[in-house]
Amino acid sequence: MPPQQILQAVSTPAPPQSKTPFSSPVWIVGLVIFILGNVVNFIALQFAPQSLVAPLGAVSLVTNVIIAPLLNDEKISLFDVGGIVLIIAGCVVVVVFSGIVQQDYRLCVLIQLLKAKPTVIYLCLIFALILAIYIFLWTVERGVTHYLLEHQQLGDSDTLTVVHTHETIPNQSPPATWLQKTTRSLLQNPLLLFDRHVRPISPTSRHVQYGLPLAYASLGSLMATLTTLFAKSLVNLLSVSIFDHDNQFTSFITWGILLVTAFTAASQVYWINQGLQRYDALLQVPVFYVVWTVFDIIGGGVYFNEFKMFTTVKYVLFAVGVAIIFWPKLLAKSSPTNL
Repeated sequence: MPPQQILQAVSTPAPPQSKTPFSSPVWIVGLVIFILGNVVNFIALQFAPQSLVAPLGAVSLVTNVIIAPLLNDEKISLFDVGGIVLIIAGCVVVVVFSGIVQQDYRLCVLIQLLKAKPTVIYLCLIFALILAIYIFLWTVERGVTHYLLEHQQLGDSDTLTVVHTHETIPNQSPPATWLQKTTRSLLQNPLLLFDRHVRPISPTSRHVQYGLPLAYASLGSLMATLTTLFAKSLVNLLSVSIFDHDNQFTSFITWGILLVTAFTAASQVYWINQGLQRYDALLQVPVFYVVWTVFDIIGGGVYFNEFKMFTTVKYVLFAVGVAIIFWPKLLAKSSPTNL
């Protein structure tokens, strides 16, 4: 990415928009379709293993290739056709060699699965990765801010807004006591206490050019992983409560699962949009999809024991099917039509 674009991505606030998205009928229709699609995907978690539903999300790429020429007057290339064939072939392989497990999970069963050692390790790994990536994002963006301040590349602007943390750093601020500064920092972001230890980072460094785009996409995908994991638990609890007339919402744990699902769903949308505002969608979307799918598959195998009946042959062929699905998406950036 050119240095000018890097500076803009890290330190320039988004320009104000004169029109809201709700003023566009096409945008509203797209939003409705998006919501309905996610509702259907939510319901699908009740009828199929998580490790199967996750890679089958690639079917959306096939529909995109079919619909794009109708809406945007785009042409389908041989690369697109080949990608469709590979995705369909990969989906077939994944379905044939996927696991078949119990689908009706009551709260007592989910609690036992949650207490299992592999699940605890898996969740701790996810939370550790989320924390590490967030600290990386904050450190690199603060480092770039320090670099710009030191090299006086802020121009005539009075303030510099870091979109990621929503902090505004004034060039001149009124005197404040140490306690006031510390309290203000804690309220804005606890990591600001370590701001003095952050070294300046050049906007042309690899951390900025490659690290930040990958970090934004990965952070969104990890949030999406938690959303899928707890959404599958939630849809099973709803199913048992409605169809088996066994209310599963009498425990605070069930409501905790609901809150975690809602929070992580909103977080994944926030972080992927933050990445898309700053960097190329042709990088953000494939990384988001691949990381999300990989951790979803692992989560289904660890939390719901979806791999317990797998043989060595099934492991190998299931992995091959997932790899076939990933291949066209990872090559999309080199395509002239960008599948």
